[in-house]
Amino acid sequence: MRYSLFSILFSLSFFLFSCAPAPQPAGLFFYVRMGDVPTLVTLRDPGSTKPLGEVPLAPPPACSFWSLTPAPSGPLAAVEWQCPHGPLAQFADVQTANISLFLDDPSIDGRFLAWSPDGKSAYFKVATLSNPQIVHVDIDPHRMTALALSPNTYNLTVSPSDGTVLWAVTHGIGRGSELWAADGQSLMFGGTGQKILSDPLHIIGLMRYSPDGARVAAIRLPDGQTALPPGELWLADSDGGNPHLAATADAGRGMFPVWSPSGEKIAFIGRDIPTDPASMNLSILTVTTTAEDANLSTFHLEPSYPPAWSPDSRHLYFTLVVSGTMEIWFHEISTGKTEKLFEEACCAGWIGE
Repeated sequence: MRYSLFSILFSLSFFLFSCAPAPQPAGLFFYVRMGDVPTLVTLRDPGSTKPLGEVPLAPPPACSFWSLTPAPSGPLAAVEWQCPHGPLAQFADVQTANISLFLDDPSIDGRFLAWSPDGKSAYFKVATLSNPQIVHVDIDPHRMTALALSPNTYNLTVSPSDGTVLWAVTHGIGRGSELWAADGQSLMFGGTGQKILSDPLHIIGLMRYSPDGARVAAIRLPDGQTALPPGELWLADSDGGNPHLAATADAGRGMFPVWSPSGEKIAFIGRDIPTDPASMNLSILTVTTTAEDANLSTFHLEPSYPPAWSPDSRHLYFTLVVSGTMEIWFHEISTGKTEKLFEEACCAGWIGE
């Protein structure tokens, strides 16, 4: 395992839970049709007029839709609801249309953190307001394993290449944060991992590996009580080489940088004016090895949900709120064409068959 990246990259650093699609292999296009009962709709491709399937998401009583995150492989998605007693998570299967709770007890809250690379298990934070724990859940057979991670863990991601688990911990506002890492298998047998950074000045989080696991994108976020502080997008090789500041970023909204499946571009939320939270934009960075070679495109759009790339990396799909209505739009990289696809919908992406 290679941890040196983070000791170099996060002499800078940042926060929040993950809640959006990771880069997907070719599969089915999906979106969530909003309404009294949000419905997961699958299509052969975004231009199709006839849905292949519709899965009603069956909200728990008094709960509202929060997010849907497809697995990196296979037909499953993690669905999150915001409920009076806290977050609640389910699994949705687009093949069988089956919806199941990830915990047998619906009174225990649970926040989705990350999928494993094979899409057969996932990580959650449970009992956030009572006895917080980080758990690993196997889907079939259904099995939950409590991990020896700090209950103050708030963000977690997994390398698609070697299964390294990277997580972020904070002990309170003004106390900075820490990064820890471990082999995923060692955690299943009681491993506690290795602390690789202690940063008293910044919140660390929203780290994302490139599709091949060779690079990492992250954002530097100052620790404090400002609701929407300015941030910075940083890049580095996974061996710790070439750490560099890539762009000014928006921070505090929980929308992490999204790598294109080709690994050549990153979509993220930027700002026209770093100190002005209202100046957020949709930004696309062409990945390079140095800041001097960076190519950044910005669009005066305000996504309300992290964007998702098409499997061929030619289109970017994102959710906008227009006059109070959620809409799905796309941007074509080669031509700059930007158009609306669906109204009363959100959270587009790709999911395996």
